[in-house]
Amino acid sequence: MVVSLILLLAGLARLYLMRRELADFVTPEIGAEAQAAVLSCEPVWALGGRKGRSFGYAPRVNYQYMTPGGRYAGERVPKGAWAAEAAGVEAWCGLHPAGSAIAIRYDPNNQARSSLAYGEHAPASHLEGVAAILMVIIGAAGAIGALKGVLPLAKEKG
Repeated sequence: MVVSLILLLAGLARLYLMRRELADFVTPEIGAEAQAAVLSCEPVWALGGRKGRSFGYAPRVNYQYMTPGGRYAGERVPKGAWAAEAAGVEAWCGLHPAGSAIAIRYDPNNQARSSLAYGEHAPASHLEGVAAILMVIIGAAGAIGALKGVLPLAKEKG
């Protein structure tokens, strides 16, 4: 039952994070391109890596950009720039130092909403979504099955 609950909770957590990631992502179809100025880039300890299954470091990029509607700022952790050691992320940040330009996309209908350009900050794949849903289903089925096995014993004793 413990394994089932872990699977259920892990699947729900991944679905929540994917939903949040997709809500923040500005796709090429709806986004307008712009150049942003990198304000800072620093390694942060994070859960991620390939398929979100490992711990390591990722760069946190703070940037500022101009649109016809004004000046905005954003903060993103680029997908695909994860490393097991902070030195790997420091190398990525070395390519994007403060003051350098980085490509972003922003939503023309809500110009404060932005993401790093497609490829730098791509949303989770469909396969990741299917895997998370399967984790939820298997975890829920295991938990329900375990509870059904426990509940009849409790009724017989009472």
